[in-house]
Amino acid sequence: MIIMGTDIDGKDFDSLLLHDKVVLFQFWGTWCVHCKEQMPELIALYEKYHDDGLEIVGVNTGVNGDDVKKVKRFIETPLAGGKKIPWTMLHEGLGESKNKWSMTKFYGIEELPVLILVGRNGKVRALHPPLSTLDTSIAKALSPLESMEWTEEEKKQLDENERKRNEEADRLIQEGLAKP
Repeated sequence: MIIMGTDIDGKDFDSLLLHDKVVLFQFWGTWCVHCKEQMPELIALYEKYHDDGLEIVGVNTGVNGDDVKKVKRFIETPLAGGKKIPWTMLHEGLGESKNKWSMTKFYGIEELPVLILVGRNGKVRALHPPLSTLDTSIAKALSPLESMEWTEEEKKQLDENERKRNEEADRLIQEGLAKP
């Protein structure tokens, strides 16, 4: 994934800061109700996984009146639970005027919010994962096993083993031998 932009302080974003990190990008706007609804859960995930290698990068689209002052005011105001947004925030309006670059336009993002989960290897792992599965997706992406180089045959075997374990667990639950 090509990552360029300007943060809300007008500095060019250094994508090297994301080297060997699992990164969740959130394309959002202050006017977007669903974007704001995501924030408390994203803060909780950031707090849970940041020390393990998760970074979140917010990408404010800079449209519908989202100037830099408005975005700064939003991220500096505590949300539900009294927490502020702790991650890097890019502003597309600044990026476009400074560098003539917009990730939003480059990736064709037209509706918000959009979440993109990128693995340590820089490849997209999930495009707009539902919040209900995001914790599991992040945990899996952060797993030391995910950073190992596996052959295709080894990957197939791991998937098959996981499928068999799930089938066995389902069977035990149905027979009342185990609790879900």
